[in-house]
Amino acid sequence: MENTVFLKSCEDYSELSVATAIDAIFDHFGGVDAILSRGRDVLIKPNLLMARAPETATTAHPEIVYAVAKRLVDAGANVVIADSPGGPYTMQAIKKVYEDCGMDRAAQRAGAKLNYDFTSKKVTYDGIKTRQFDLITPAFNASTIISISKAKTHSLTHYTGAVKNLFGTIAGLNKAACHAKMPDAHDFCEFLVDLCNYNEPYINITDAVEGMDGKGPSGGRVRHIGVIGASRNPYALDLAMMNIVRLDHHSAPIHEIASQHDLVVKEPYELILLGDDILPLADRFIPAMKTHVATGAIRFLPKPLKKIIEPMVIKYPKMTKRCVGCADCARACPQKAITIIAGKAQINKEKCIKCYCCHELCPIKAIDL
Repeated sequence: MENTVFLKSCEDYSELSVATAIDAIFDHFGGVDAILSRGRDVLIKPNLLMARAPETATTAHPEIVYAVAKRLVDAGANVVIADSPGGPYTMQAIKKVYEDCGMDRAAQRAGAKLNYDFTSKKVTYDGIKTRQFDLITPAFNASTIISISKAKTHSLTHYTGAVKNLFGTIAGLNKAACHAKMPDAHDFCEFLVDLCNYNEPYINITDAVEGMDGKGPSGGRVRHIGVIGASRNPYALDLAMMNIVRLDHHSAPIHEIASQHDLVVKEPYELILLGDDILPLADRFIPAMKTHVATGAIRFLPKPLKKIIEPMVIKYPKMTKRCVGCADCARACPQKAITIIAGKAQINKEKCIKCYCCHELCPIKAIDL
């Protein structure tokens, strides 16, 4: 894969600022005609993790989605905006996500369609391992996928951006099943690499005007970065973004795996950066967690020893007094390790695989790590 990343300064989400950045990105990639030469059925896959307002920096900003969709629709593309967020993949759930994230208004303004097809297709892919993916139908049908991710820290993968965004092409609660089948973080990240390679997004765009650090991908703090990045290579884009926010890429298991398989260069200085000169942040991003089993020495220990040491090092999710017993965490848990007792969530540590889906999808940030 190529290792070129295009960076464009964008200080706010005003229509003019975003339009200028997106125009520059499209020009860099040969314009809309280059996209339509692949076919007119285009899927825009934004990060729509959960029903949150855009200003929380949890999801891709609707102004960026609108700007991309508008240019494609005006050129004659059939544009569908689709994601399978965390939790149930149903009409009621997805409508709330679209509304809260501003996707309904973005689609209407652009003339694009929102996905309400909740069917899926089983596909097989021979990657690092032979995989079977239960793919949302819009991803299966699209001639071209444009991924719009958000620059955030992540409790399991250290950083979540272009590559992790494609996890939303797995239909509904099958995502929880993936965690259950692959409780080891390294195995799960190999799965994410294979899934990304199967989808093969044509252009990857990361919304880093505002990002999130700390307890990402949903419970952290909003951080201003002031850039929109794009690349044909999602792994290169993620490496560039980690360098800008000063997250240690050696602690990111997806990058470790991708570089081992020659999908991306190992170090940021090996990337080809075009567009605006973007300096790394003076105040580096705070990681979601201090330790990562997939990248630490624990991963190389014999399994019996790993089983003893890992619980002492890798944190369990902690339910705080803020919990209101909404049960979103219980519904998201792939191991059914969470129950609601006396109006509060309780976790069974013997069942917990530390996938942190509960932390990721808690609507009121009531789970700590």
